[in-house]
Amino acid sequence: MKQLLWGAGLLFISVPLSGYFGIAEAQRSTTPAAFSPKTIDSMIATEWKKNKIIPAPPVEDSRFLRRVSLDITGKLPTPEEVLAYLADKSPNKRTEAVMRLLNSPAYVQQWVNYWDSVLIGRQMKANQVDRSEFRKWLTTEFSKDTPYDVFVHDLLTATGRTSNGGTYAKAAGMPDLKIATNAPIVTPALKTGTTPEMTADSKDPAMAMKNGNKDTAKDGAMKTNGMDASDTPSYASIPVNGATNFYAKYNNNPADLSGTVSKVFLGVQIQCAQCHDHKTEKWKQEDFRKFTACFMNTRTRFVGDKMTKGIRPFEVADAQVNLANLRRRTANNPKTAKKLLENGRAEYLAAIPAALDGTNFADMGNRRQALADWITAKQNPWFAQAYVNRIWAHFMGRGFVDPIDDFRTTNPAIMPELLKALSDDFVAHGYNTKRLISQICATQAYGRSSQPAKNNVTGNVLWASYRLKAPEPEALVEMLISATNMEAVLQKYAGNNMEAVKFGIQKQLVQLFDVDEEFEQKEYEGTIPQALMLLNGRLSNSGASVLPGTALSDVMKLSGGDDAKITSLYLRTLSRKPTLIELSYWNEFLNKPREVVQTTPDVMPMTRVQERRRQMMAKTGDPNAKPTKVDKKANKKPAPDPLNRLEGNFRRLAPQSPKQQAYEDLFWTLLNSSEFIFNH
Repeated sequence: MKQLLWGAGLLFISVPLSGYFGIAEAQRSTTPAAFSPKTIDSMIATEWKKNKIIPAPPVEDSRFLRRVSLDITGKLPTPEEVLAYLADKSPNKRTEAVMRLLNSPAYVQQWVNYWDSVLIGRQMKANQVDRSEFRKWLTTEFSKDTPYDVFVHDLLTATGRTSNGGTYAKAAGMPDLKIATNAPIVTPALKTGTTPEMTADSKDPAMAMKNGNKDTAKDGAMKTNGMDASDTPSYASIPVNGATNFYAKYNNNPADLSGTVSKVFLGVQIQCAQCHDHKTEKWKQEDFRKFTACFMNTRTRFVGDKMTKGIRPFEVADAQVNLANLRRRTANNPKTAKKLLENGRAEYLAAIPAALDGTNFADMGNRRQALADWITAKQNPWFAQAYVNRIWAHFMGRGFVDPIDDFRTTNPAIMPELLKALSDDFVAHGYNTKRLISQICATQAYGRSSQPAKNNVTGNVLWASYRLKAPEPEALVEMLISATNMEAVLQKYAGNNMEAVKFGIQKQLVQLFDVDEEFEQKEYEGTIPQALMLLNGRLSNSGASVLPGTALSDVMKLSGGDDAKITSLYLRTLSRKPTLIELSYWNEFLNKPREVVQTTPDVMPMTRVQERRRQMMAKTGDPNAKPTKVDKKANKKPAPDPLNRLEGNFRRLAPQSPKQQAYEDLFWTLLNSSEFIFNH
């Protein structure tokens, strides 16, 4: 085993790495002083002319307001905002609308949702990530317009405690953690003059051996060594830092962590080289090991005393790895050696910590800090380009590089000169995200119609027309709640748990789309109206009803006849007025002779317990029989349904007249139309 471990590369040999990333050799252009949205449009127009492409005409005002509202805030404009915008004759009203949206609270919420999904993912990581605390940190950063380089640097160098649960834990069916704030930290103690070593999983016996302690506590955490519990710092003494939840997600899994950091912040999918080299690709397995080695001194450990169900508090800190001690222990303990080999940690511990351009961090006191400095350095053009490409794709529907996180020579960028110019301007103006967004939204390219010109058969890779975009689950839920005015109705049933209710609905929608919540960023396909129907129709059906407080309930009270009511529903959903043809069609539909048709069940759906008993009765004849493991797996617990109570009220408030039901059908049709669902 000793020979095997040494063969895996635990011998620390300094091998120089050539300039793979080439930062020192990169030729960066200087952004022209007059760089503006007109510069962007001029460069794109040159490409259109070169490729004989006729761009789409400008989009009409109401559609532009809807588009930019959804892109910047994830919310629909209110009917009042649409009418005021249409009445505004100012030539600068589009620019003014963009700035108003950028300075709204909804802008902060939109980008909190975005980065929460990118960095943490939509799935609760069992007892590990305090999503609520992480979102608090994101909210603070976006509220004070933290420059992007500072935001990333603070995230990558975060230390402290993750805290313990919140509304998102409740939404996942998990109560808050209850823990004494003066509980001692259960952690290995260090003798005077010794070097701390990075810990592994708190339940791993090998971790105890790293500090000469072969015993572990009953709950799997390490006992203190050479120090009484009363001598250890209190749980409350560790400062809470919501950003540490990013590291808690990858609890002692440095390979996944480094892959995400490279992909998200550099646009390089170096994790593809984790297992083996690819002949046609630049990045090799050795590059991946060296990059991952930068995180091997970062420890994520459970802190606390007694655990109940809930989010587990973790501390994220940095420590030095003593390779000499590690070699001695592995030589005498085959189990520890085998553990290190199986999880790949031996290779990463032995590798020279280095950036992707070969910058060596072996002599750095804090390798993670050094890597964060390198990633966010102004001399690193890939950092800015990866972000600009990400933001451009969000607003324009496709990045210069697609997928947005796959920069490589075999996947060249479209219009690399424009990407470089935008990135240089972004850096020159202090990594100001709001300025970058305002530049993009002020271009004629962004303001084009989504209806392409007839000759545009190139797949619209040059943004000659606006690309249709499906909303993320968070945005879709907000759109439905906003259009139907269900906020107040849901608040009645949710009380102070409104965020938990929304999260529960989003979780259901994510499950329907089979979104890869761990690594892929918000990409999904499918028929969204079908998904809404699969969602028991509860949000759209309830929202399209005349429940007291809903939008339709208010619309039905409007004076002015059917035209006024139809127009109000269009403004709420499609952010525009109906055409004369649409008015004529719906007037005829609303006034056709009809009878009230029951559209809700006579009985409420069975609870999960009732459904299990029915299944066991059919299988065994005993409704109280306990399900087997196979039964439990087949009947996996679904995401919590926060609309159960609302369903009962909706069933009891059936339409009182044929015309009322016709209005419900009209509203439901608009809510399930592609024009409502897609951003165009």
